[in-house]
Amino acid sequence: MSGARRLRRLVGGAVAALTIAWTVAAVAAQPSGVPIDDRGRSLHLGSPPARIVSLAPHATELLAAAGAGERLIAVDPHSDWPPRVRELPRVSAYPQIDLERLLALRPDLVLVWGEGLSASALARMEGLGLKVFISEPSRLIEVATALERIARALSPEASEAMLSESAGFAAARAFRGQLQRIESTYAGREPLRVFVQVWEAPLMSISDRSVMGDALRRCGVINVLGDARSAAPQVTPEAVARARPQLILATRVEASDQRWRAGGLIGAAGETQFLAFDASRLERASPRMLDPLAQLCEMIDARRARAVAPRP
Repeated sequence: MSGARRLRRLVGGAVAALTIAWTVAAVAAQPSGVPIDDRGRSLHLGSPPARIVSLAPHATELLAAAGAGERLIAVDPHSDWPPRVRELPRVSAYPQIDLERLLALRPDLVLVWGEGLSASALARMEGLGLKVFISEPSRLIEVATALERIARALSPEASEAMLSESAGFAAARAFRGQLQRIESTYAGREPLRVFVQVWEAPLMSISDRSVMGDALRRCGVINVLGDARSAAPQVTPEAVARARPQLILATRVEASDQRWRAGGLIGAAGETQFLAFDASRLERASPRMLDPLAQLCEMIDARRARAVAPRP
């Protein structure tokens, strides 16, 4: 192994370890007592919520992982995991929450996706007496933090010792451990320049501001649109070619590489490879992200071994 590669491996491993340590320390420093949501808003629940409504698929999965699946009484139209929730009543969430139906369910707690929630909608919900937990993990490690916050909301009167034994905290520990293993595996690998194609017409990608973008970084890749201002930027094929990706990663298995072959980016004279992968489970910030992420990292690593260095 060359000196430069050995240095990259050592530095990468140290950064991964420090990231986990800082996150654990931050969670440990979180004040006990009144639960908070992902925006740091206090939730004055008084007693454990017995009737919970989830208005976002990722929140439904977080609740299930935290052991609250049996407390769910309704979910949004797109929640489909775990299988039990497919039989639950549905409440429209976006672009507008069906408040009349929501109130009729008499929930003790409502989980919503922060990115899709307007300030006026939140004010109206709370004005009607609803207890609202805003869930908006924007980085992969924040999934673990969200699990712990949800665990506190599920047992607002529990001590820290009791919470540490809860399903939510156990799921958070398992998540951090699996994430650390993925990071340590690929931290020292040669960076691979990747264009992530999430949609073909219009051609759209993701930036590192998205949870999926943050997840892909753990595979040791450089997202060529990682610093885009939008979480889901629209781009032209010409701009992709100028970015000189070594791999085009399509997040739908039925995606075709025809456009890129026709443009000369892929082919005998091209330096770019193509990989189609079902990334649907990477789109939801939940514990189920890590198994497909590990699979994707392995597939990317196989392409890395065949990669051609981009031309200067």
